[in-house]
Amino acid sequence: MNKFLSDVHSGKLTADSIQPDYYKNLSAKLVSAVAEGLGGKSFGGDDYRNSLKTYLEHNVYAFSAAKSMVMLEQFNRFLLDENGEIRPFAEFARECDTVDVLYNKTYLQAEYNNAIASAQMAEKWQGLQAFKYLEYRTVGDDRVRPEHAQLDGLILKSTDPIWNRIYPPNAWNCRCTVIPAADTDTPTDRDHAKDLERSADIQPYFKGNVGKEKVIYKAGHPYFKHGRYGKLKELDAEKNYGMPGIDKIYAKGDFPPISYMKDKASGLDWWMQQTGGEVRGSFDVIAADGVTVRFDNAFRNHVLEQNRDDRYRILNKAPDVLKNPDEIWSNMVKGKPSLTYIKYYDKAPVVVHVDADSTVRSSTMVEMQHNGKINTAEMIKIRKGILKFKQ
Repeated sequence: MNKFLSDVHSGKLTADSIQPDYYKNLSAKLVSAVAEGLGGKSFGGDDYRNSLKTYLEHNVYAFSAAKSMVMLEQFNRFLLDENGEIRPFAEFARECDTVDVLYNKTYLQAEYNNAIASAQMAEKWQGLQAFKYLEYRTVGDDRVRPEHAQLDGLILKSTDPIWNRIYPPNAWNCRCTVIPAADTDTPTDRDHAKDLERSADIQPYFKGNVGKEKVIYKAGHPYFKHGRYGKLKELDAEKNYGMPGIDKIYAKGDFPPISYMKDKASGLDWWMQQTGGEVRGSFDVIAADGVTVRFDNAFRNHVLEQNRDDRYRILNKAPDVLKNPDEIWSNMVKGKPSLTYIKYYDKAPVVVHVDADSTVRSSTMVEMQHNGKINTAEMIKIRKGILKFKQ
């Protein structure tokens, strides 16, 4: 935290800057909570949790970016004294201490617990949908909130829209759950169920069903206010994350050689080695962020057959880009996560685009150069949104 405070005090961080160390540590903690809730850091390509992971991780990284900017705002409030003069650093740090403890100990523990519970309940919903009736359950101890206790034993059809509004967790540190009810159980009178829902008084940013929405921290959360939520997709590598531009990156040199494949036949041979000899087969790669990405026949056809810019030359670099990226970016496109993996080679960056639906699959890959020059303008567009990883 001292580095964050030092960056604020020195004026290094401008409005809407994201302090990299704080962001990295915060997002790592919340991502670990998601992993605990889902029961692992990585899953097979056909495991529902692999796709769910991409949704939940996008949300917690976005939340971390928003909280980082909120912390900058909070610390900036203490920068000047009552005379409008910049406080000495030691005094400034003391003034910030109360806010630091509140946001990064008290609040963070609740946020961490909520991420675990939400991931658990999101994964659980996949199985619960198969049952006719579901029952709301509390832990049953003296820590249960009275408004949640009254929901205990509520039985409704699994298709009842009330589950879209009261599916746990329903508050910070909520420990409630939902279990299958027997087909012979008597469902709760629906008018009474609506009354219970109203009296539960669930806050807007908890009201929902994380299993359907695949969102832990909703847009109504205070960190997402001040117009930031809609702007997160516009966060820029240089302006907001303080990362070097493409020219500066390549000025440093020392990048791995790209070693192009010589022709389409070589590309096809390599492809068949990965798929066990099947031209229309597929293979999976576990990326650096633990996401299992499928390369299928549609990808092969797109890269080898449909494109006229000789993308076959870089086909064998796809696993390397995923396993050893320099950057990973995440954005929501039409309500679904879209991941961009970037690796810098000596000639130019290579980008692999990945889309998440029921299966997480790569849609395309491209070498970011034109006529022997790096396509800097396009790279600027690509390096936007939610940063998941950087070397």
